[in-house]
Amino acid sequence: MTSSSPIPGFTPLSPTIHLYQPPSPTLTHHTSPNPPQLIILCTWTSAKPAHIAKYTTAYQSLHPTTPILLITTHITDLIIHSIPHKAKSLLPALTYLLRLPATTPGPYFSPFSPPTARLPPGSILLHTFSEGGSFAAVSLATTYLHHSKQKLPVGAFIFDSTPGSPTPSFASSTAAFARTLPGFCQHNVIRKSVGGVVYLSFRARSGNRDKARRDWLHFTQLGLNNERLWDSSSESVPTTYLFSEKDDLVLWEDVQDHAVRAKRRSLMVRFKETGHCGHVMGERERGIYWAAVRLTWEGVRVDGGLGVKLHGLGRTTVGWNNRKGWLSLDSLCLEEEEEEEEEEEEEEEERIRT
Repeated sequence: MTSSSPIPGFTPLSPTIHLYQPPSPTLTHHTSPNPPQLIILCTWTSAKPAHIAKYTTAYQSLHPTTPILLITTHITDLIIHSIPHKAKSLLPALTYLLRLPATTPGPYFSPFSPPTARLPPGSILLHTFSEGGSFAAVSLATTYLHHSKQKLPVGAFIFDSTPGSPTPSFASSTAAFARTLPGFCQHNVIRKSVGGVVYLSFRARSGNRDKARRDWLHFTQLGLNNERLWDSSSESVPTTYLFSEKDDLVLWEDVQDHAVRAKRRSLMVRFKETGHCGHVMGERERGIYWAAVRLTWEGVRVDGGLGVKLHGLGRTTVGWNNRKGWLSLDSLCLEEEEEEEEEEEEEEEERIRT
């Protein structure tokens, strides 16, 4: 017996893991070229189902024949539970990935099977949000390696508002913890005060540990570029970073610095006004966001590389670094470019009249 999932169309494998199985391909009228065999979404900490559904619905439209494995993270995973506890909670996802028999199928277990017993290399599109999502992704890859002795076969990475600094400031950390508080703590001063207390408690709890092994932030930072877990720097495995100047939780400079240092073949999309994990709120930003997502998977397989065929992105400022292998799409320049273009047109019209 299974309970219902708060995400439309999904079936819960556990309280924090949900699975979407698409309808038969014969019933689907539109399919994307060379779709991923599996999409893994690792959402931001304490994300609400209504917000998550905006992304799952978009992916169901973009890749209608692809299953979606949704992994959520709660604030308790970061400040109370240990890293091994998070790994243990991911066993239902591992069961799905490897088709392992369920040892203790509880009320949430659902015996779905993946498309193949072992997904082939480069068959997964991994989309993570914020530090909580990246932590879940690294935990999943670590668990997968431990049980299968193989890398998680990711063919493309998408990082939304992540990764940040392994040593974030007190202000950004307090803001991050405050965002996860329940609704009755709506007053800004209360949220930040309680968030600060929670953050200090977390630092006190983890301060006497070996950070490289036990602190989830360092564990995540090390894991994202760990070639034993996945092909993180392969020329054939692209990465897209989506981040914003207005993000007060994860600084855009930290995300950009990681993209450059990671030596990934990357597309960097920097927004100007969007908030943390909120780049799909406006119509223009939403178009840019999903065009970049589409390019990350389809562009590499159709165009043979990231290139600059940015269909659907409109006029943008683009910089391609051939030596370092990353593409910077500075979407924050959209408004400035349009204003400059209008001024040039007005000046030209004035010259014609005179």
